[in-house]
Amino acid sequence: MNLFAKFAIGFGIGLALSTFGFAAEKDDGKIDRLLRAEIGKKFPGASIELLPGSTFPAGRESLDLVAVRLLTENGTGTSDYSATYSDGSSGLGQVRFSAMVPTFVASKRVHPGDKLSRGDFSVQSVNVASGMAYQYRGVMMSAKEKLEGLQARQTILEGQYPLTSGVERIPDARRGDPIEVRIVSGDVELTTLGNVQEPAYLNQNVRILTQKSKKELVGKLKSGGVVEVRL
Repeated sequence: MNLFAKFAIGFGIGLALSTFGFAAEKDDGKIDRLLRAEIGKKFPGASIELLPGSTFPAGRESLDLVAVRLLTENGTGTSDYSATYSDGSSGLGQVRFSAMVPTFVASKRVHPGDKLSRGDFSVQSVNVASGMAYQYRGVMMSAKEKLEGLQARQTILEGQYPLTSGVERIPDARRGDPIEVRIVSGDVELTTLGNVQEPAYLNQNVRILTQKSKKELVGKLKSGGVVEVRL
């Protein structure tokens, strides 16, 4: 291939890149800031970092960048976007990024019903822009939340992170616990014994089964191990 042909091919490729708005390097830092802000809307609370391999519009160095809009975002850590300039023109680009969120990661297996202990977890930054973490973004427990007073509802394997749907408050009374049942009807009050039929919390309604009559009632759990049933 002669020198002229090589020059023509190279010029054609460069022209095509300019026409479609792609370049290997960005022209200034403003597009960085706008891209971070737009990506941050998709991943609230995450620390956004732009990664090598991103492409940026070129050939508009004399124009002001007005806005950036994400076109796609599909859980691969890559997004196509359009950039709008002061003359109304736009260019296309593709950004590669990470979205890091600090969360708890189990250092040992935690079984259903186990109390969550700070010593069983470490705090790590997890990239929620791709992979399994992307599927669970928004329901992963934040490292700012407290583990005290919580128990696991499902198994948490070593290296996994607890989900808000997979933990619960430790109940004040458990299923099967014996309980005093206070039945109130107007000025009449009766007391009997029963058993809790589900996890129960103070000042919330719970189903109980009376021990003698085997009758199911619903009442409010009070302090001192008493369920008050009002008829």
